[in-house]
Amino acid sequence: MHPNVIVMRGDPTDNNALLFYQGYDGVLKSYFSSGKYTQVATPAGTWDPPTALTEFEAAYTAHSNTNSDSVSADSSNFVRCTAWCS
Repeated sequence: MHPNVIVMRGDPTDNNALLFYQGYDGVLKSYFSSGKYTQVATPAGTWDPPTALTEFEAAYTAHSNTNSDSVSADSSNFVRCTAWCS
């Protein structure tokens, strides 16, 4: 079974989020194009924690086949929020 991945880019105005995205995209792109991984959702880059959590939950619910350990996100606020806001 291959991973089904949700990729959440950070706020496009945040340079750190852009750099993180460029880093993991450089690695993940070949996995997606080869079919080894499947990108199932790319929620918008909205990065206040409550909005990010809502967007993530909607994507995760819509794609129940997403592997729980296959989420790529650029924001430490989002990661904290998914751990503590739900």
